[in-house]
Amino acid sequence: MKNLFTALVNFQAECPVVQKDDENPHFKSKFASILAMKGTIQPLLHKHGLAVLQFPIGNGDGTETGCRTVIVHTS
Repeated sequence: MKNLFTALVNFQAECPVVQKDDENPHFKSKFASILAMKGTIQPLLHKHGLAVLQFPIGNGDGTETGCRTVIVHTS
């Protein structure tokens, strides 16, 4: 766990602000797309031996859905 926490701290120290590259016309607001986020953080995740995994979760009837995010480290 110590290696994971060290890698996360180092990753966060280097991670730049992700540029807002898309627009929500309904709310007239800008946001960073998933492609912009992934493109910005992927090289830094790799540099620090980190990977982000995401899995859809739900209760089976569609009333509760979400996403489980897991961060792993090479150690």
